[in-house]
Amino acid sequence: MSLFEPHTEIIRKGKASKPTEFGKMVQVQEAENQIITHYEVFAERPSDSDLLVPAVQEHQRRLGRVPRLVAADAGFYSLKNEKTIQAMGVARVAVPSRAPEAWSARKFRNNVGSVLDNDGEPDARAASAC
Repeated sequence: MSLFEPHTEIIRKGKASKPTEFGKMVQVQEAENQIITHYEVFAERPSDSDLLVPAVQEHQRRLGRVPRLVAADAGFYSLKNEKTIQAMGVARVAVPSRAPEAWSARKFRNNVGSVLDNDGEPDARAASAC
């Protein structure tokens, strides 16, 4: 808690080299062409992995359909999240797992839902994030 702004929270990034920050967590959702479709300021910091499915549900509520592609950082990953949003109709999921063995297994996976080229780099044709 900040002495000057008692409503703020301590935000640690989990890395020793990163400084401690004070503030509130803000989630920003974008669609194609970096159009912001939704944002939320959280009173208390939730787990990122708890936010992915509700984000897809909010996209569907606002735009009338699920996004074709969902991209997020590794904090949002869980196998349950991936399976849930695929069941909702998301065709491509670009949310990396934090597990190193999962990355090597996925790197060369060649399926319709993959957003990676054969060399493991992001496919430029699938670069827009929802």
